[in-house]
Amino acid sequence: MSKQHILVVSAASLAALLSAAAVSGGCKGHHDALAPDGGAGGATSSTAKSSTAKSSSSTGQGGGTPIIEPEVPTRFTFVNGMVDAPVVRFCLAPYPGGALDRAPFPAAGIGFAKAYLAPQGTPDVPASDALVIVVVGAPPSGATCADITADPAMYPGLTLLEMGVVPATALGMKRSFLVVANGCVGGVTHTDPNEKMICGAAYTPTSPTPGLAFLPMSLLDDEENVGMQFVNAVAGMTKANVWVQPSFPGVSPIVLANGAPFGGAAPYPPNLKIQVSEIGSVIEAAIGTAVNPSPTPTSSVPLTTALEASGLGTGAVINGGSLVFIGVGAAPGTLPAPAPDAWWKAYTVVAVDPTMVVTE
Repeated sequence: MSKQHILVVSAASLAALLSAAAVSGGCKGHHDALAPDGGAGGATSSTAKSSTAKSSSSTGQGGGTPIIEPEVPTRFTFVNGMVDAPVVRFCLAPYPGGALDRAPFPAAGIGFAKAYLAPQGTPDVPASDALVIVVVGAPPSGATCADITADPAMYPGLTLLEMGVVPATALGMKRSFLVVANGCVGGVTHTDPNEKMICGAAYTPTSPTPGLAFLPMSLLDDEENVGMQFVNAVAGMTKANVWVQPSFPGVSPIVLANGAPFGGAAPYPPNLKIQVSEIGSVIEAAIGTAVNPSPTPTSSVPLTTALEASGLGTGAVINGGSLVFIGVGAAPGTLPAPAPDAWWKAYTVVAVDPTMVVTE
């Protein structure tokens, strides 16, 4: 990686990480990093910036009672939403100095539209400010993050994507964090007449659109309903309307979120109005989308497909439980299905449980 000026998310803005809105950003090319702005939205872009939203101590949508998120032991869930990267790994390198003598994680990599829940207290996440690096390709056995970043030319089979710096004050917050790599790595062979719907409006093969969404997932719940949020990690879909399609014939879809922005989670507070009995058979239910503002359905992903992507079973859909759905891949609905050997992946959904904990 060439030397560059790294722009750091300021500690002063970190109260925003306590909400369910995103600290999100894009990476222009392979090396530019994220810079903060003062916005309250969750949109990810390719212009090397990040944005934050209101604190958990602020009022909810429409005002009223302050929203207080529960504190939990800090945990991280990583998702590969990069349309043209079959497998990714992560390095969180101490910033601005210090070596991370650990291999990129997880060892087996994260396949497209798959999730990895890091063990509680993982040493892969440093206590210092951390530069997030996505590693595309398979590192040789024994290679550490320090080795790879010190001399990338020695690893021609790897692409390193610097996604920005996350402060220690954020990494140590008692929240359940979601980290989604999205957009496209690019390359001369990664071209298509529909490439902007696949990789985002700013994409060209020589000006790719890799990005990162870093979001604290909401843990607000309701014992009588299933807590649900949707994260839009589709670079070609600036906003999305999302619903749950129950299994019952002739029953109208149930709105999950309206206008979910690219890089952000919606709604906040989570949708706490859907009961399991309204969904019906989890095996036959689906998650649908429409590209906002059009109401015309553009996709329908079986609920079981979303659950299986992170190793969850149908038992995860319970009253009192929480689920976060992440849309990944190309913009849904208007593209022909990619060939089995295509460089890009079609739209799908990953479901994760923000309350899950893994210990080593």
